[in-house]
Amino acid sequence: MLLAEVTINPESNNTYTESVRGIISEVIPAIAILIILFIILLLSTSILPPPQLFLLVLMVTLLILVFLRRWFIKIHAKLQIALLEVMDKKQK
Repeated sequence: MLLAEVTINPESNNTYTESVRGIISEVIPAIAILIILFIILLLSTSILPPPQLFLLVLMVTLLILVFLRRWFIKIHAKLQIALLEVMDKKQK
């Protein structure tokens, strides 16, 4: 966000100023994260399992998530209610 504030001149009363700032503040960090992930992937290829095994583990994980989705939603709802109750007690 700081980069967006510095690079875009606030005195220019352009109608796109805010949208350009928003794009800069969201796109540049996303690109930086992708570059860092790519570097980590390149550096760790020697210790990672083969890509086929990685895909197998990924598919099994996705299947587990699909089958347990309702259970995760129930747990999330219970935890959210408990959190709201605790926060409500602290406000009183």
